[in-house]
Amino acid sequence: MKNRKRILAILILGVTWMLQAEGEKVRKDLIPIFKKCYRTGEYLSLVASSFLIEKGKSKNLYFPNATKDYNKDTAWGVSKNQGIGEWVYTYNYVDFNKNRYDQYLAGKSQKNYFSFLNGLAKDSTLFEENGRIKKVRIDVYEAEGDEDGLNMKDPLLIYSGPIENDSFELELKDTREEQTFEREIFSKIKPVKGAWRTLLFKLTILETYPGTKSKNVFLTEFHAYSEDIKKEGFKITRERK
Repeated sequence: MKNRKRILAILILGVTWMLQAEGEKVRKDLIPIFKKCYRTGEYLSLVASSFLIEKGKSKNLYFPNATKDYNKDTAWGVSKNQGIGEWVYTYNYVDFNKNRYDQYLAGKSQKNYFSFLNGLAKDSTLFEENGRIKKVRIDVYEAEGDEDGLNMKDPLLIYSGPIENDSFELELKDTREEQTFEREIFSKIKPVKGAWRTLLFKLTILETYPGTKSKNVFLTEFHAYSEDIKKEGFKITRERK
């Protein structure tokens, strides 16, 4: 009986993946990136095309995690091709009580917000001397998953997907102030278990504002979060004390 149930579950999962493939493109290659980006605390490992390492400075000063550390003293930095074509992945903050397919999101949409601190936002002089981002493309990937609270190094379980959900462009102002954008994101996955919706966002730099002294390009903060978090007064920036 157990074997029959197991075989049936595998068949159902296979049919779901086939049906999914007929619609939105399935991207199994993104599963390792989903898993790295959904780690928490010290295990978080955001994925980027590259990041800047300056001699004599910490390797973690300009690494991808800096975009999500709520700290103006750090930033993601790149040097290749004045930043054009460089990319970084991040996840979104959600209210987990309202993020399930079976109760809220199956076939529905939800507003998401994207917040940026452009350039080296901690200092006006450094901001002008180094490159900033002018235009980005945001690619949205969706998966149905769950969390294994006992495995902090690999907490994300994926049941369906990931799929390509959406793609759009944003133009950033040349300012050190926080910039926030809104985007309606529809749930396109065919859920297997009605579990959590997990979204992954890939930011690709398309255009930059040139620095007066350096061709390096920086992004201090990049956060994505659902409308439920926004309604709770979510704030992304603070000064280091």
